[in-house]
Amino acid sequence: MTMTTFKNLIENYPTYEELSAWLRSPEGGSLVIRDEHLTPENPLVIIHYDKKRSTMTALHVPFFRSVVWNIRTNRPVCVAPVRGQRFGDAPAEAMAAGTVVEDFVDGVMISMFHDGATWRLATRTQLDAGSSFYGTRPFADLFVEALAATGLTLERFTDHGLQYSWVLQHPEERIVVAPAYGIPQIRLVELSAVDPATGAWTVLGRERMRAAIPLEGAAGDKLLPATHELRTLEEVKERVVAWGRRFGAGWQGVCVKTPGNRWKLRSDQYDEARHLRGNQAKRQFLWLERWSEGRLPAYLKLYPEEAHAAEAVVQRFKECTAEFHAAYLRVYKERACRLGEVSPKFRKLLWEVHA
Repeated sequence: MTMTTFKNLIENYPTYEELSAWLRSPEGGSLVIRDEHLTPENPLVIIHYDKKRSTMTALHVPFFRSVVWNIRTNRPVCVAPVRGQRFGDAPAEAMAAGTVVEDFVDGVMISMFHDGATWRLATRTQLDAGSSFYGTRPFADLFVEALAATGLTLERFTDHGLQYSWVLQHPEERIVVAPAYGIPQIRLVELSAVDPATGAWTVLGRERMRAAIPLEGAAGDKLLPATHELRTLEEVKERVVAWGRRFGAGWQGVCVKTPGNRWKLRSDQYDEARHLRGNQAKRQFLWLERWSEGRLPAYLKLYPEEAHAAEAVVQRFKECTAEFHAAYLRVYKERACRLGEVSPKFRKLLWEVHA
């Protein structure tokens, strides 16, 4: 299906200067434009919404989940899937002919596009995917590693007019679902193309997605999300409840897809695990938060690979608090020493606590 959101914006704002000024404004949705990689040789920026500050009710804003934009041509170069909607908002006609119900894949979204010279990658907010979250290696390296695990390289993709939206599962950046056997995995969740003349954006169907994967047989088939043969929204809900009980947090849920729309439904088991995981990138703080809440055992049951490091951090925290308590008693209760005589790492906190 071809969508004209970007085409219409370009017609209304024919230069990048006009368009970017409007998109940044409250009237244009207060979108974020990341241009830190902008150079004369690299005229690309990422435009995306921020749920805390952008006007999510504006009709065009959900299309800017993550868009790589060429400021020289004032055209989109790569468009990530449109923001998914709540399953409860899906109309009954969402299950009409042509609708696809597929696994809602857990992981990190990676966009892949060709800039005319080479294949490029991007996360939702960073061009070239040079960032990380839980781990230390950039997402770009993890993606290439996962691609290699399938037997592919970027050079194997020969249609430079296509844009690939992948979901990456990697042990170093695990969110909830662990990749099977610890092997990095990718899934192609959307394939699209932009008309360079007008900016019109076309989302291609599942058959075209499969044809765009340069692997034969089952090896290529498994790079697409598994599908579900369901006829009604009620059947979708029943499937998510049943599979949530069956697979626990190891299965996220389903996505109901029609051209231009996505409705997502997660299992209760996944949601509970995702809440435990939280959004704290520094795992040391996350472990201490869960320990203070009394939920660290439940957390480590889901993430046993972190148990050794988490227990060491908690033990060290206990030792530090014991040292601090002993220092407080010596200075303010026993009067055995002055504040300036205790370890420098405790002085400021001792003063603040006592004051």
